[in-house]
Amino acid sequence: MPWFKVDTATFRNRKLLALRARRQHRAIVGWLMLIAWAREQGSDGTVPPIVIRDADLTSRDLRALIDVELLEPNGSGYKIHGYDEHQTDPDQVAQERSRAAERQRRYRERHRNALRLGHERE
Repeated sequence: MPWFKVDTATFRNRKLLALRARRQHRAIVGWLMLIAWAREQGSDGTVPPIVIRDADLTSRDLRALIDVELLEPNGSGYKIHGYDEHQTDPDQVAQERSRAAERQRRYRERHRNALRLGHERE
């Protein structure tokens, strides 16, 4: 299951503060849903219009996200602003998982006798 990154200062970001000031809370939640969808799908941050509808974003919410530049219209839907800079590339995630699996395999191989005996030996 992939994870997505959200900075701890996200909700103090001027763009989100502008949405909060306009009481556009649904737009903020929808934006987070779009990031989650893009991450789950291995997208580059491009979101097709059907996903906008699935996130229950109204045209007002969508306009608000575009106005504060959290979403950018493109030819195939919308691009999440800054997605590439803040989210780990899916290929990098796959490589790290592969390296972690190999480290785990080597560890288990080195310690298999200790694990069979119920205690660990160095």
